[in-house]
Amino acid sequence: MATSKSRNKSFESYLKKGIQSIQQPPTDNKDELLAMGFSNKLDTYIGDLGNNLLKCGLVQKDGNLTMPCVETHACIEISDYEYMTVLEEYGDTNPTHMIATQINGVWRYFVVGSYAYNFRTDIEPRLERSKYTRDYYTIMFYATLHAVFFGKIPTQINAMMLYPPKDRTAIDALKECVRGEHKFVVGHESFTVRVRYHNTVPEVSCSPFNLTIDPNGTELKDHALSNYKRVAVIDLGGGTLDISQLFESVPNWNVEPISESVGVNALATSFKKMFDKANAKMLADTNGGIPMQNVYEAFMTDNKSVYMGGGLEIDSLEIFERAVIPVLNRIQEVLKRVNWLTIDGVVVTGGGSALLEKEMLDMLPSQFKTKNRIHFPTQTKSMRLMANLFGAQRLVLGMMISSEEKYKKMKKASKNA
Repeated sequence: MATSKSRNKSFESYLKKGIQSIQQPPTDNKDELLAMGFSNKLDTYIGDLGNNLLKCGLVQKDGNLTMPCVETHACIEISDYEYMTVLEEYGDTNPTHMIATQINGVWRYFVVGSYAYNFRTDIEPRLERSKYTRDYYTIMFYATLHAVFFGKIPTQINAMMLYPPKDRTAIDALKECVRGEHKFVVGHESFTVRVRYHNTVPEVSCSPFNLTIDPNGTELKDHALSNYKRVAVIDLGGGTLDISQLFESVPNWNVEPISESVGVNALATSFKKMFDKANAKMLADTNGGIPMQNVYEAFMTDNKSVYMGGGLEIDSLEIFERAVIPVLNRIQEVLKRVNWLTIDGVVVTGGGSALLEKEMLDMLPSQFKTKNRIHFPTQTKSMRLMANLFGAQRLVLGMMISSEEKYKKMKKASKNA
């Protein structure tokens, strides 16, 4: 059974990993600095800037958890003239997809999110490491920050950033993109924001907190994972398959996480090529075949039907079944690298796992299926895409409670001294 003591130990384990203070700390006492963390009564921005979609949410200073905002990974730079032209076209309406800021002392201008594809049809989405720069993440941080606060951004916030396992470049870029004070413009509105405290957490480790922590930030008693000593978290997303091991509710830092480039994006690319070839005559007048957006929408239907417009849908289940074979083979190769004899339970998460749930479950060792040791972090498949973000919200709220309790005890002890 989970106890309050184990709950606090789990939260403190996270806090102790790479804890940072943005400003000069008011004390040199490490324990007191630890207790401050998320207890300074500020809203906390949570960013999951993954491979395919930008997902962000808030833990408000009053403890409320907000619904997430989602945006497409896309960012193009434009000239100051193009930026001003768009502002004039919008008039009094603020174009929130337009971002301006100084980078290395020079003002630069950007279009972000799905609107970028409408602005220039020839742009290509950034892939993997091409995203992992401080400047790129900073621009996307501004865009999602504006979205999650609905344009009412406070002058001071906290930030928790979710990072992909094993990628030091991404971790450093995410830390740098939120550090310190920020001055930027969204459309024609100017903002100045200071991040007072920030931290990072492995994204693959967040989903289980949906099973172990309630929406009030308190660890559940007799939760689904309470009897397990070691849990494997399998996260199939848009670009990667990540597998991490948890040891008593926190990441097992002694076991190297697995992260390989396989996911829904590879499946979508293969499906599109096959579909375009099979329907070449119908698509002869199009530029580049069916839009990728239509592919992802088809994946959400039972028959993988591609919408062609004018009421026409093409059943493409047979194409999907052929396209998915190399992806499933790659997933199986990766799963074979896990020492399943050391694992007590499994958490399956990520948007890709919702699409390929049956196939992935068939690949897992039989002992997990027969003993009901496979768990999902959300009640519905559609919400599994957001599971890491939801879990991080609960984690931060629990850290706020734990840090505040510890801080109050320290203050009380100092008064009585």
